[in-house]
Amino acid sequence: MIPCDAVIVGVGIVPATSLARDAGIGVNNGIIVDRRCQTSNPAVFAAGDVAEQDGFFGGRFRQETYQNAADQAQAAALAMLGQEVSYCKPMWYWSDQFDLNIQFCGQIPVDAEVAIRGEMDSNAFVAFFLAGQAIEGVLTVNRAPDMGVGKRLVERRARASAASLADAGVSLRDLLKQAS
Repeated sequence: MIPCDAVIVGVGIVPATSLARDAGIGVNNGIIVDRRCQTSNPAVFAAGDVAEQDGFFGGRFRQETYQNAADQAQAAALAMLGQEVSYCKPMWYWSDQFDLNIQFCGQIPVDAEVAIRGEMDSNAFVAFFLAGQAIEGVLTVNRAPDMGVGKRLVERRARASAASLADAGVSLRDLLKQAS
C-alpha cells in the first residue's frame, strides 16, 4: 500500500467504431483514414481520437491528443472542400502540473541519445531525443518558446549533434535554419 491523498489512473480509450464497421468502413485500432482523413468510403471522413492514421515516423496509430483532433478536423474539412491535404504530423501534447508546463513532440527512440539544454534541477530545461543525429523528440519543462522551435526541428527531421543541442550558446533557430 502507498499512502496518498489521491490516485489518478489514465488508461486510454477504446474507440467507438461499431457504426463505421457496420457501414462497411475499414476499422482496425480505430477508423482507418488516409492523409486526407478519408475512410475506405470516399464520402466519409474521420478525425480525432477515433481515427487511425499514418504515423509521422512510420506505422499507423491513433493520436489521442487535443491538438491532433483540432488539426486533423481542419485537414478533414479542407479535404471535404476539395483542397489538397496531406495530414501527417508528429505527436505533440502538453500538460500543466502545478508550477510545471510540460510539452512533448515526436517520439523517443528506444536507444535515443539524450541532450539536455538547461539544468533539470531548475525545472526549466529542454531534452532532445536523437536517433543518430536526427532529432526525433523534444521535451520542454517551463520553456514553451523552445517548443515552438523544437516542434519544427522534429517536423523537418533536422539533424544536429547532442553537443550543439545541449549548448545554450548555440541558437535553436540557427539549427532550424540549417535544416531548411
